[in-house]
Amino acid sequence: MLEHFADRIARGDPRTAHVIFDLSYVPLPGTDAAAAARILAAMRRIGIGRFVFGSDFNVEMPDAAMARLRSLGLTACEWSAIAQACAPWAC
Repeated sequence: MLEHFADRIARGDPRTAHVIFDLSYVPLPGTDAAAAARILAAMRRIGIGRFVFGSDFNVEMPDAAMARLRSLGLTACEWSAIAQACAPWAC
């Protein structure tokens, strides 16, 4: 599904101009390395700046969510961008 958004954003589809992504529960527990690599590749195509950190507090605490998110293989720069990102309506 994320690849579908990546394709549209890469083509400059105007319907995606304001789309951002909440990274709650990404990657899912049990996600294999190949699937995680596909997620990260799609994120990079979309642009890391369109992603904000999120946590499903009723499922897990933010520290656990951040540890799982780090397992994607984000660079230090990408991680910093996500850690500092804020949804436009919340900042």
